[in-house]
Amino acid sequence: MKQHRFWAWGAVICMVMVMITRKEESLMMKHYVKLACFVGGALFGSAGVKLLASKDAKKAYTHITAAGLRMKDSVMETVTSVQENAADILAAAKDINEARAAKEAEAQVEGQEA
Repeated sequence: MKQHRFWAWGAVICMVMVMITRKEESLMMKHYVKLACFVGGALFGSAGVKLLASKDAKKAYTHITAAGLRMKDSVMETVTSVQENAADILAAAKDINEARAAKEAEAQVEGQEA
């Protein structure tokens, strides 16, 4: 694992140095840059696979997933609370509209009697 990491960092440093030191856009330099990118990516990829499959990484994935589940539970509690409040508001609004309609009907009846 340590050797892969050193090779990867070496390739990255070489790639950066090639990009910094190129002053003229020659055809040969473009090939060196492409080769350095390929080698750096291959080495970094092999180190990355080792890193992603390690026990520490799996432990981190487990903790992140557990935190996500806790967050989901918290969000669902909030959503449930908002839905209950919305249902209460809707019921109160319906009561207000029914009372208003009753008053208007009563006013129309009184207006017709007069």
